[in-house]
Amino acid sequence: MKQITGTAQQGGMTLIEVIIAAVILSIGLLGVFQLHIVAKRGSYEAFYYAQAAAMANDVLERMRMNSRLMDQYAGSQYGEGAHTLPEKSCGMAAGVVSRCSDTEMMLWDKYQWDRLLAGHAELSGEERLGAPQDAVGCIFVSGAEVEVIVSWQGLQGTSDGAAQNSLQAQSCGVATPYRRQFTATTMMIDT
Repeated sequence: MKQITGTAQQGGMTLIEVIIAAVILSIGLLGVFQLHIVAKRGSYEAFYYAQAAAMANDVLERMRMNSRLMDQYAGSQYGEGAHTLPEKSCGMAAGVVSRCSDTEMMLWDKYQWDRLLAGHAELSGEERLGAPQDAVGCIFVSGAEVEVIVSWQGLQGTSDGAAQNSLQAQSCGVATPYRRQFTATTMMIDT
């Protein structure tokens, strides 16, 4: 018969080693999840910035098409529902474009941009998803220079996005640490 001596070594891991490994793994996974949340938040901020740029470009193109009345586009209440539906629709219906005067087109453009900033372009039930949160647009015209500003509320407070901008930009939207802004300045020639 073979006799067992006390020199044999036990293989495997102890319970303490398993617990320590689990704690280290948990801390690592929490870091990965936190990184994912930060990346997602950054993705939303970038998406809102791109939306604001597209919205500013939209109204600038509308103004270029109707540059005779560009002074009348000036205002700071876009996105707040201040512009009512004009008597004449200058949009396209059933593939037919309505013929509108410059004034009718200007009123239609102001109404459309107001609705775009209010998020009416994309709805989920009654919830407006088509614009950044609390988007407000402002248009300033000085001679041939046009400044279009889109302000909105970001997801996380950092600093006021208009604090370093012009006084006109600072007057557009609500001053909070969550405010973000996109500003487009261009020159237009009255044709």
